[in-house]
Amino acid sequence: MFTELKDYQSVKKVKAAPMNYHEAGKRGLIRDYDEKAEEQEGYFVLYEDGYESWSPKDAFEKGYVELLEVKAGKTYGNTCANGAKKNVKDIQFWGSGDLFELISKASSQNEGWMKSTKAMEIEGVGVVVQVTTQQGDNVAEALTFVPGAKIERTTIKSDTGAIAITSRKVVKA
Repeated sequence: MFTELKDYQSVKKVKAAPMNYHEAGKRGLIRDYDEKAEEQEGYFVLYEDGYESWSPKDAFEKGYVELLEVKAGKTYGNTCANGAKKNVKDIQFWGSGDLFELISKASSQNEGWMKSTKAMEIEGVGVVVQVTTQQGDNVAEALTFVPGAKIERTTIKSDTGAIAITSRKVVKA
């Protein structure tokens, strides 16, 4: 009948709530509903176009992952301990909040994501580099050690004589 079947993967955003088989059948969501069938867990599914259906629990949970809402008020733009103290009222530090120095960062408060690269120099030995990616409450981090490297800082002097760091990068020592 079919000459070649190809693999496909679905990417749909739906709203869903737990609903058992018999409840779905009584609501007319199951085409060949059998009142005598054994009860089974499942989900009521509402598609973006308004179409409603029912899916058995195992099939639904294999095909869908719950999307978590980003919590309002989360601060993704912090770049140093002093800035974090201003933005996060209940923050607490033990030791130096700036032990790792920010090398680069991009973030979106509205979209709930942040990516950053931080580094900690071990003088005369090398640099530990930490890369962090955060999407909502999900965080992925990677660390590596770069022997024979150091952190190079670019600074400017203000009219008052104060020196401010404008950028950092990891370079060969």
